[in-house]
Amino acid sequence: MRGKFTVLIAFASVLSAAVGLSAPAQGASPRIVGGSPIAISSIPWQVNLAIRNSTTCGASIIGNSWLVTAAHCVDGATPSEISAFAGITNLSERSSQNALGISGITINPSWNPATFNGDIALLQLTTPLTFSADVQPIALPLMQDPAAWPAAGTTAEISGWGSTSFGGSSSNSLLTANVSILSGPNEDTCGSYGNSFASDNKICAGVIGGGVDTCQGDSGGPLVVSTAAGVVLAGVTSVGNDCALANFPGIYTRITTFLPWINQYVPPPTSILNPPVNVITASQSREGVLVSWDSPTYNDGLAISGYQVSLVGQSGGLSQVCASTVSPCLVRDQRAGAVLSIVVQAINSLGSSEASTPVEAIVVNGVRTAPAKVAQGLVARWAGVRTQGGVKPRVRVAPSSRGICAITGSKVSLSGSGLCVLRVTGANSQKGTGYLLGR
Repeated sequence: MRGKFTVLIAFASVLSAAVGLSAPAQGASPRIVGGSPIAISSIPWQVNLAIRNSTTCGASIIGNSWLVTAAHCVDGATPSEISAFAGITNLSERSSQNALGISGITINPSWNPATFNGDIALLQLTTPLTFSADVQPIALPLMQDPAAWPAAGTTAEISGWGSTSFGGSSSNSLLTANVSILSGPNEDTCGSYGNSFASDNKICAGVIGGGVDTCQGDSGGPLVVSTAAGVVLAGVTSVGNDCALANFPGIYTRITTFLPWINQYVPPPTSILNPPVNVITASQSREGVLVSWDSPTYNDGLAISGYQVSLVGQSGGLSQVCASTVSPCLVRDQRAGAVLSIVVQAINSLGSSEASTPVEAIVVNGVRTAPAKVAQGLVARWAGVRTQGGVKPRVRVAPSSRGICAITGSKVSLSGSGLCVLRVTGANSQKGTGYLLGR
């Protein structure tokens, strides 16, 4: 068995009876096997725990005053015997500056060391966290269907400072790897564990062929699944047979099962309340509009997972035209000449913010820095008017654009900034309009 924290002889005996295993030596402690280094800024919910200054575990930030970890990590410990560290990538960075005081330990009442059922605990912090790029909460599965999520075949991420081989020492670097959810909520199968696995409170995740897994020292850390709205905590690293063995995946405490219990103690996180600020639009050639913005002031809700750029319709409804995890975002496929009313919303796993103040943008065929000249033939192509029967399209400047542009021979001369509207006519009653923006 893996033991993720220390070798748990009680569960080892259950596994031994079920699959003919011998219990490992006591004191072996589980790190990510088959993983790679990752910066804490990429998984800022990850916390390191040191219990009695000798045992390494992981935990996840789920609120500004709360961590979630495995019960077997903290069973029998007092708050003063637990040191927690947030915002670090390497264990060598642990210091009094990133240490978190623990004021209370709450172990789930169903915790059973013999079966590892209910292997989950909450740690309350002495002082609320100040969120930053390296310290942020992860979303709980408040919006997911516990009867179906996470489904078998879903990719999940594991992380921690545990061993890279069974019985090895802790890794100084924070490591991560991807594994697969191997059984759904109602599928009581997990590799070769037999009837020792129960999906009602556990998740089976790993690689059936072995080679990638959590290991000793990773206990209590996160099993994370990405959703359309951001990453969500699916499980807590619990137990397993050795580390990364074929047919013996990792076993994780299922968060959806214990969510009602968690919600008794941890206030539900708030959605992002503030919309993005300083929204700016810039018309681009080929009917593009580049939309940029600044992130809203961070509050104590869940971290922003992305942004949604939408058009405001005549009735006030929003139509999404672009999605991005960062600013800016390029809006395409809009009709040249259209004046767009654009808003931006911030998104997290609970939903989206209010829309930003609408900003207008004109969709154009081309953008030039004045003074400049553009061939009439190009303008005709913009307008969709072709030469037919030897008759070339005729281009003229709309009255509203005189002073900004003019026809000079076979060229359109752009003399100043502003919108140059060009009417184009051709044979067989062809008509169209080209839009040239001067800067």
